[in-house]
Amino acid sequence: MIAQVNLGRLCVRALSKLVYSILCTVLSMKTLVIDTSDNKQISVGLRIDNKEYIKRQKVDTTKAQAALPLIREILKEKDMAIEDIDAISVNTGPGSFTGLRVGIAIANALGFSLKVAVNGKAHFAQPAYK
Repeated sequence: MIAQVNLGRLCVRALSKLVYSILCTVLSMKTLVIDTSDNKQISVGLRIDNKEYIKRQKVDTTKAQAALPLIREILKEKDMAIEDIDAISVNTGPGSFTGLRVGIAIANALGFSLKVAVNGKAHFAQPAYK
């Protein structure tokens, strides 16, 4: 019974991600992508008109200090302001606790201040711990 419940949640989660992906494609949104789940690097990107632009930076313990400047850098390269972002996508796991917390906190703060959806939802993203 427990396996069926977990499988159902996975199916719903996969379906909602698929629907979100399709909506982003149809609406040609400008999505900020944040991935801080890896212990050795962070990735920040922009998804614009079905194209992805990714920047990666190797980090040690300074994920929080490296993520925001990396976001600013990729926005500057694409001649965009933070206000041009239509949505935010953040990796919610699995990954290291601190890494996920950093990425999710940044995504939620930006989503709240810009009034845009985070991972396709109007409310805050939550980590998926194992």
